[in-house]
Amino acid sequence: ENDGPDTSGNLMITRGQIEGLDPRFFVKDSKGDEYFLKFDPMDNLEMATAAEIIASRFYYAFGYNVPQYTLATFEPSKLVPGEGTKVYDDTGFKKKLMQQELDEFLVFIPQDANGHLRVSASKVLAGETKGGFSYSGRRRNDPQDPVKHQARREIRGLRLFSAWLNNFDMRESNTVDVVTAENGQTTLKHYLTDF
Repeated sequence: ENDGPDTSGNLMITRGQIEGLDPRFFVKDSKGDEYFLKFDPMDNLEMATAAEIIASRFYYAFGYNVPQYTLATFEPSKLVPGEGTKVYDDTGFKKKLMQQELDEFLVFIPQDANGHLRVSASKVLAGETKGGFSYSGRRRNDPQDPVKHQARREIRGLRLFSAWLNNFDMRESNTVDVVTAENGQTTLKHYLTDF
C-alpha cells in the first residue's frame, strides 16, 4: 500500500505491551497510518525482523492474504507515548506509559551502528475484525464458508509451505478475519499474521 511508516516525524504509541524483554507497540505515524511494531532480540539484531519480512512476502507470493510488512529504522527519540497511552506490563495489568519508562526500556532494545532501532512494521488492516480463523470446522454464520476448513486445499498447502519456511508458529491466534468491501461487495478475508 505504501513505503511503510513515515519516520520523518514521531511515531506515537497508541497501545502496546511491555512484558519481559519483548515489547510490541501499536503506533500512528505523522501521516495518520497505524502500524504494529516488533523488535529484534538483544543478542541477535536483524533475526526476527528479517524473518518476518521475508516470510510475509513468501506467503503473499503463495497467494495468502497478509498485512503489509515493512522494515523500518529510526532514532529511539522518534518513539513517543501518546496522550493517555496505556500498556500491559509484566504484572498483566494496564498502566499509563510514561516517557521515562519508555526510555529505560529502550535501553534493552538493540540498535544498529548508527544508533537506530530496527523494527518490523505491520500495517494495521482496514475493516472490521472478526477474530481469528479456525483451521478446522467452518464459520457457521458465514454463508460464503460452506466447506470445512481442514478439507480446503489452501489449508493443507499451508502446512507444507510453513514447514518449508520453518514457520512453526502457525496457530489460529496468528490469524485474523477482516470484513472488507471489494468490488462493491462485503466479504470476509482471512489473513495470516505474525511470522
